[in-house]
Amino acid sequence: EALFSDINPIPVKQALRFIGWDVGPCRLPLCVMEPAAAQHLQSVLAKYGLCPLPSHMGTRTSKRPEAMLLPRNSH
Repeated sequence: EALFSDINPIPVKQALRFIGWDVGPCRLPLCVMEPAAAQHLQSVLAKYGLCPLPSHMGTRTSKRPEAMLLPRNSH
């Protein structure tokens, strides 16, 4: 549900940024997520071990499961 909390591809791109992928900004007329929505999305991703918890929720770090590591294309 968190990935559908805003107009696509805004939450998808934000989720990829939290995971560590450089996906660049959204093109106009789309803009960045509201900070509260972005923090919620990061909390959901952290719940599944995909990224660290938001800084306001503690200093615990999460490790992604091996199955989630995907090769990057070098194009």
